[in-house]
Amino acid sequence: MAKVRFSSTSKVASILLLLALSSLLVSAKKTRDVTELQIGVKFKPESCNIQAHKGDTIKVHYRGKLIDGTVFDSSFERGDPIEFELGSGQVIKGEKRKLKIPAKLGYGEQGSPPTIPGGATLIFDTELVAVNGKPSGGEETGDTDTCKKTKYPNLCISTLRSNPDSKTADVEGLVRIILKVMLARANAILNQVNDLLKKTKDRGLKQSLTICASLYGEALYDIPEAIQNVGKNNPQAGSATYGVFDVADTCEDQFDKSPITAENDLIKQLTLVAVEIINSLG
Repeated sequence: MAKVRFSSTSKVASILLLLALSSLLVSAKKTRDVTELQIGVKFKPESCNIQAHKGDTIKVHYRGKLIDGTVFDSSFERGDPIEFELGSGQVIKGEKRKLKIPAKLGYGEQGSPPTIPGGATLIFDTELVAVNGKPSGGEETGDTDTCKKTKYPNLCISTLRSNPDSKTADVEGLVRIILKVMLARANAILNQVNDLLKKTKDRGLKQSLTICASLYGEALYDIPEAIQNVGKNNPQAGSATYGVFDVADTCEDQFDKSPITAENDLIKQLTLVAVEIINSLG
């Protein structure tokens, strides 16, 4: 496998998903007591604009849940699909699959407290969003055209494609989608920082984390302000959005070795994408 990127909070779950997806083993079993890997196709596009075959590099969005529906990880909300080389089998861009991974192939009886209890079956809903860097069948769509003008077009496209509303949204709607992803990511980072604060006994690290918690608390006010001002007061929306870049940058500067570098970097990249689109609105 290649080009796989993980956040610190989802590494193991992503590895489990990759092991299942890379082989693309399809099972027709539908028992309530899951003891073997089960993979089923939830949706297959009528038109096959792009097919992926063995050896192709694909990007997949996923949402990991427990049997009771509790979501423990989701690349949809992060706007950051996993990327890897396809093993056996064939899939079509836009295809959606559901995977059930039994505890013996997942976290086992020990689980991963407090998020995943021991003996838990993991359920992943997945969607293939790109094949060999191509997010669509070659046609230029509104989000593709908008994203091409940004510094991080692939991140922009994958973020927008994670939300079905992007298919019919105008440019203002597209930037609101990105801002809502930023809001979800900022909230997730704040929760991660607070969890680290509870666990660490290092005085210096605790001080740095406290500053980051305060900064991201401010971001949770700045982003809704930006969403509200898009299309009404674009300069104010752009200013509020760029403030989130400063939040992530200042937070990162607090550490000699940051435990949340990947998360801060993603927020900064999303911020630059959003600001560039807002600036294009005039």
